[in-house]
Amino acid sequence: MVAFSDSMIRFFKGAYSKRAIAAAVSALAAVIIATAVVGKGCNLDSNTPKGVVGEFVRAANMGDRQGVFRLIGPTTKARLAQAADCATEVVGGDRRFDPLDLIGLSSPNPAFVIKRLTVRDREKNSATIDVLYQGGEVASIYVVRSNGTWMVEIPEYF
Repeated sequence: MVAFSDSMIRFFKGAYSKRAIAAAVSALAAVIIATAVVGKGCNLDSNTPKGVVGEFVRAANMGDRQGVFRLIGPTTKARLAQAADCATEVVGGDRRFDPLDLIGLSSPNPAFVIKRLTVRDREKNSATIDVLYQGGEVASIYVVRSNGTWMVEIPEYF
């Protein structure tokens, strides 16, 4: 299981714990939103690194939190589960957080459309996909193969 650093635990248990939880959720949401605004993607085989990135972007663009969650990798899911448990503990009461509760999506910016997906680095069970936007910007998305399926891993920013 992935463990949070001491600073992350202090972050959740700080004097402004509800704000801390909101900030942590916002950080993950920002990564997902940034990925979502790349556009609608191409019709690719979802059993490839580029294909899973396209499917992930489509799910995010459609506001499909369950679709996004289904496509994220085991390390990201473990961090979300741990953050959900920690948020539940901090908030207390009857409120229970689920990892899916920590995924926030917003409307994509229509100015961003995928122009090209390029595999930059690929190994047997991991790859980095560069997403070129119509406007010339580039985003890099890391994917891993887990149990034969390609999945998106979202970097840890804490």
